[in-house]
Amino acid sequence: MNNRSLLIAAIAVCSAIAAPSRAADTPPFECSSQAYHGRHEACAVNWAAQLTSEVRAKNPGLVEKLRRAGAHMDDVERVSDHPPADGADCVSEAYRGHHEACAISSEARYSSEFRASHRYLFDEARRNAAHLDELNRIRDHMETHTSAPAIGMTPDEVRDTYWGEPGHINRTVTASASREQWVYQYPKGSFLYFENGRLVAIQTQ
Repeated sequence: MNNRSLLIAAIAVCSAIAAPSRAADTPPFECSSQAYHGRHEACAVNWAAQLTSEVRAKNPGLVEKLRRAGAHMDDVERVSDHPPADGADCVSEAYRGHHEACAISSEARYSSEFRASHRYLFDEARRNAAHLDELNRIRDHMETHTSAPAIGMTPDEVRDTYWGEPGHINRTVTASASREQWVYQYPKGSFLYFENGRLVAIQTQ
């Protein structure tokens, strides 16, 4: 599913969830339409603000997907508005932070037949560009955050260290405790373990 389809689907689901909680005369935002070109994320955030706090609390993941889909559409459009010249390298520093959006924009210039017959090449280019965006994000974070995780820290305190946000979080809830395993791509093979909101173990290779 592309980002425009995701945005439309997210709006539809959010609308269905929030319908009883919103004013009857409040029109739904068409955040995926070209009327919001370059402002899809702002539209999504504005739309979500109409939901009651109870609805937002019960559906945090869905609202966040809506915002991220809108942000990604904005990113793609920013690059599309200023497409790279033929032969431009989307992994160059000129597209730092927007490598994946550049790759998507570049792919759109080819015919559907050519894209279909070379799907694996376009997919690989997009994965590589997305990976570069992630590495740059990690590098930028590490340049401004120099402290290391320490036993006893809260999740927010750990996020403020050079380890930053994990790539994935595994959660386990029992009758006596709430546990989380934070899995990191970098430092490679590293894990943090939380129990009841406090860091209790650090695992590195």
